[in-house]
Amino acid sequence: MRQLWKAAIGVIAMTAIVVQTIPLAGAAKALQDELAISEERQGDYQTDLFDESIFEEAEEAQLLPYPIAEITEERDTYTKVFRMSDGSYTAAVYPQPVHFEQEGEMKEIDNTLELVTKDGRSWYKNQQSSVQFLLPIQMSAFAPIQVEAADGSEISFVMRTGQGKRAAVADKPDIDSQTAKLREFIEADT
Repeated sequence: MRQLWKAAIGVIAMTAIVVQTIPLAGAAKALQDELAISEERQGDYQTDLFDESIFEEAEEAQLLPYPIAEITEERDTYTKVFRMSDGSYTAAVYPQPVHFEQEGEMKEIDNTLELVTKDGRSWYKNQQSSVQFLLPIQMSAFAPIQVEAADGSEISFVMRTGQGKRAAVADKPDIDSQTAKLREFIEADT
């Protein structure tokens, strides 16, 4: 009887093992099919990240000339000239002035404002240009905006105070009388 039980347990165990492996084989096949589909989908979304043409474009880009240095002697008000990596020269022409002349040399315009002290007051001043601006930190009737040209001529002006009045549109000036006064002044000076 003991042997019968052993044989029965052996048959049950073998049946359980066989039954368990059959679904696993099916699940493994289903998993392989899912991985194959996933790989196909990834192929649809691949980018050209490792496409050989990218390396070819990079090699071509290395062949293009690039600026090595600016030739400062060739500067003018609107132009910079660069020596290129292949020995050629390239001029960059700008629609607005990028240089100004100072002591026979073309300097780069730098309108970056820096904080300076003049006459015991703090001002903002542009760093390097043919026209220097001094702007007060706080606008008032006692702190003029000052503009100085390279030739030494200068102009300054202040904000007109409203003396407690509200802003209003001014009457249109009489241009003809202003022009006549200006002509008289010019004729008297000559």
